Amino acid sequence: MKIKLAILDHDETYLNQIVSIMDSKYMDSIQTYTFTSKDTAIKTVSEAKIDVFLANPDFEMSMEEIPMKCCFAYLVDQNDIERYKGQIAIGKYQKIQLFYQQILSMYAEKVADMELSSKNTKFSIPLYCFLSASGGTGSSSLAMAYAKNQAMHGKKVLYFNLEQLPTTGLVFTGEGNGNFSEIIYSIKSGRSNVTLKIESNTKQDNSEVFFFDSCNIPLDLLELDTNDFKQLLIHIASLNKYELVVVDLDFTFQKKELFVLEGATKIIFVSDGSAVANRKFLSAYESIVILDEQNETGIAPRISLVFNKFRNRTSQVLQDERIKVIGGIPYFEGADFVRVVDELSHHPLMNKLDN
Repeated sequence: MKIKLAILDHDETYLNQIVSIMDSKYMDSIQTYTFTSKDTAIKTVSEAKIDVFLANPDFEMSMEEIPMKCCFAYLVDQNDIERYKGQIAIGKYQKIQLFYQQILSMYAEKVADMELSSKNTKFSIPLYCFLSASGGTGSSSLAMAYAKNQAMHGKKVLYFNLEQLPTTGLVFTGEGNGNFSEIIYSIKSGRSNVTLKIESNTKQDNSEVFFFDSCNIPLDLLELDTNDFKQLLIHIASLNKYELVVVDLDFTFQKKELFVLEGATKIIFVSDGSAVANRKFLSAYESIVILDEQNETGIAPRISLVFNKFRNRTSQVLQDERIKVIGGIPYFEGADFVRVVDELSHHPLMNKLDN
């Protein structure tokens, strides 16, 4: 989905230049409309469902003319003006990256205001959650491998580790100094724009997977509550940058983890087929079924099961007609974690996770 941007100004040369630059740099995320006539602009803003509308202050604007779902700002000559006539002001002649970031910021805040007032928790981007009811089954390696696999197939993928003790840095590395702690601080403090913090702290691995570096200390993650998780997902979606988000998640019955599962497109539990792992998974599944009945959350129908580190002598496929079993992956003897993730990313089972 692209952000629809409308610009109303007298200067046709400026309008042509801004369209040319925006199309060359941000064609994938923004569609730009330009106008020199106020009447035509107002009509198009309504009919085309414009997301962000910028107007030169020379045009007398009434907020009643602008749809409630449309963000509005005045397009001013000075870059250091933040407000004009009680509305947000954006400098015409600032660096295009800053201009673009301000548009993203406006849109993100509008989306957040609208989404946070809604009870609908469905995420607007495909969200695949990987988790396990027992430790040591390789849910993280499978999540990372799936992110790499999808990136290899040309998708823009964000790998997002929400485990208390993440292993992101063992596999994914990228340029930049920021990490997820800065995003958490931005959300909790309200002192900076969350969308820009997310964008500035996102890194990209050589495999083309986007990711966040782990927190400074694991305790930082405990600061996030359910509402924070909701804001975070909304702001990620507002970037209009990713086609898929892969979430590596601890399994608990805390509200914030259950909220993520409720908004997920697909939930992939990982078991190694051992008696202990299978028993724990079934206990978790039965509990989720009960919670679904109590809260009408619909989590259980989206659960699939993958067997990883499967050993023929000690592992057993779970037989339960309620649960979709995608398949199994054998144990990689003597391979380190990075190599296992790479091997998994090429495994045929990766192509079955979408089914």
